[in-house]
Amino acid sequence: MQQKSQSALTSLTQFSPNIAQYMPDFPASRQMQSVPAVNLNPGDYVMVPAGAQIPADGCVIEGVSDCDESWMTGESQPCAKQAGSMVVGGSINVSNPLIMQATQVADATQFAHLLRMMESAANEKPPLVALADRHASQFLTVIMVLAVLSGIAWWSIDPSRAVWIAITVLVVTCPCALSLATPGVMSAVLGLLAKRGVLVARGAAIEGLARAEHIVFDKTGTLTQGKLSLQGHRFLRDDPVALRQALQVCAVMVAGSLHPVSKALAGHAVLDGEAVALGDAPVVDDLVEDPGQGMMAHSQGKSWRLGQVDYVQALHGYPLDIPTEFVGTSLCGW
Repeated sequence: MQQKSQSALTSLTQFSPNIAQYMPDFPASRQMQSVPAVNLNPGDYVMVPAGAQIPADGCVIEGVSDCDESWMTGESQPCAKQAGSMVVGGSINVSNPLIMQATQVADATQFAHLLRMMESAANEKPPLVALADRHASQFLTVIMVLAVLSGIAWWSIDPSRAVWIAITVLVVTCPCALSLATPGVMSAVLGLLAKRGVLVARGAAIEGLARAEHIVFDKTGTLTQGKLSLQGHRFLRDDPVALRQALQVCAVMVAGSLHPVSKALAGHAVLDGEAVALGDAPVVDDLVEDPGQGMMAHSQGKSWRLGQVDYVQALHGYPLDIPTEFVGTSLCGW
């Protein structure tokens, strides 16, 4: 059981980056070299490509992007980062390259602290387990005495069965359920929770759950999968040709993006219940992502924007009459 629990906790190392793009001469030179993340030192400059893990705790020096810190904060939405923003090792740089300066590395990072806390919880003896260990020896003594007395009693009744009955008493009343099953169950629970993304800081908290009557969650991200999905769409123009073109342009724009919203939109080019063919999709050029706003591109002589309503509206200057339930990501071409 303990090995299974440790194996589940070891799965947390998926959030631990292995390689860092170290910039030894920054800012004089932007040359990079790949080094193990554990070899970084405080003060080192690192370039984090889009889609890569941040190798250490630190501060953004250059660049604007979004970072997925859901493994640490529980927030499903990526956090906007710019020069001066703090970043956490193990989080994902979503959209654009960043140059950061490491402040905490290797065993000093928040991730390493979290991992040590989890290992401590796995090795800690909760009160229930300590109680079982404390009384197990006394319980075993009582069982041994009962087995001997049973053997002596049956020796006078039927000597041929005395030994087997004494052994039966030992087997039936073995303290395994008390001294072995209790810590085994606790280890199994910690391991199962770790696999499902629930990190337990203290084993005693597991016992407290049995007495809990109310559970309060501090953010909606705690209760979600951390992945966005398309709830619905509405077209503001009654023009099938324009709608098909808009869906094709949208699909092409989001195809190469790592942003969570782009991933949610990918594969949802549907018109009148049928998937829109992308084989004849128009060519999209000059694709640019504006962190926290959206994406801009050019196609067939038009400028296209995909993103926040105000960001899209700024392209043409006309108000967009969008129902409240559809306020989110919008697309327009002008």
